[in-house]
Amino acid sequence: MANLKSQERNFWGYFKKIVKGEQKLPFLFKKILIFILKYVKLLKKFEEEKNMSIDLGQMQQEQGRQTLNMTLKKGLKMTLKKGGNKLHNINLLSGWDDTQLKEDMDLDFLLMLYRNDEVTGVDGQVVYFDNLKEKGVLYTKDKKKGAASGDVEKVIINLDEVEPSVNRIRIINYIYEAEERNQNFGQARNAYISIVNADENFEEARFSLSGDFSLYSGVKIGDLIRKDDYWEFVAINEGVTGNHIEIANANMEA
Repeated sequence: MANLKSQERNFWGYFKKIVKGEQKLPFLFKKILIFILKYVKLLKKFEEEKNMSIDLGQMQQEQGRQTLNMTLKKGLKMTLKKGGNKLHNINLLSGWDDTQLKEDMDLDFLLMLYRNDEVTGVDGQVVYFDNLKEKGVLYTKDKKKGAASGDVEKVIINLDEVEPSVNRIRIINYIYEAEERNQNFGQARNAYISIVNADENFEEARFSLSGDFSLYSGVKIGDLIRKDDYWEFVAINEGVTGNHIEIANANMEA
């Protein structure tokens, strides 16, 4: 075993010499080794970010009461409970800046309420501008344009009142009449979504939406997933295309 560890140390020592240029090797072989090393580092960083999990109670103990501000990244998880106590009521808020566009941009929420990870029809399972309410979910604020500052869209969710058969709620932000207005989500400057603890009227997290969404009319923000005795937010951060009907049809299964 000791001999094996010694050989391993010798290998990595030799490898480092190659990368630093202290050991001569054919140019192409050296390039390949450097590429592999960089790829491994990037892969490790990606996996760390993908599996990032946020516990609100633990974060508050470590950092004090403050809003979490960060860029939305796929795979990020946030438990909707604090100190062992689940959150009962949350508000979803979104905002964006369209003041530099020739025509107003109207970003809307679209919420898909899955039963056993399926949506079988719009009635009873989709909340949007033409169906503002389902049990436990209420779309209360729907403005027709963005602003340089301030929340523009608002959805109130009473997590205790959501139908017991609903195991997942998908949150989507999309541009109303994107094709007709020749608009894309990449034009929505400073777009964000925030999760507010409505029980205490405190903004727990604000996520800025990043990525190249110039080919898309909207973004799948993430899912609220029902656990045994609480809910968890899991970020998706993927572009979607089409109008609200086409987006809903493309997300009938989780």
